[in-house]
Amino acid sequence: MCNQVCIKKSVTEDLNGDCKLMGNPTGKVKLNHAELVNNNNNNNNNHYQGRWIGQDAGTEIAFVLDGSGSIDHDDFQRAKDFHLQCHVQCLENRFQLQYGLEIRTELSLLDSKNHARALLKVKEIQQLGKLTKTASAIHHVL
Repeated sequence: MCNQVCIKKSVTEDLNGDCKLMGNPTGKVKLNHAELVNNNNNNNNNHYQGRWIGQDAGTEIAFVLDGSGSIDHDDFQRAKDFHLQCHVQCLENRFQLQYGLEIRTELSLLDSKNHARALLKVKEIQQLGKLTKTASAIHHVL
């Protein structure tokens, strides 16, 4: 049995919380969520918010491609092919990005209503290579 618990410092700490050993693994902990809120308005898509006021925003799906040098080119291509298959079946994806040396938004479907062009953009994505910044890339889409 694991006697560790992740203690969040803020509501955005899903990726970077502190892990602490629990003194009493069966004990209950009360969280004060108001204390966890840090008013982090790091919404990377906040220029789209006006389109959703008074509307059901639906479900957003973000595809995060690891384009770092630790990923084999064939595996990177398989990930792109998977995205293309999903994209054809579900045309409501909001955006896609990849990460490597830099974190780059490759495609925003709110910017392009032309689905054929969006599919072409996915096919044209070039692998960035070098560093892996997984947590930063996931935080970027949040």
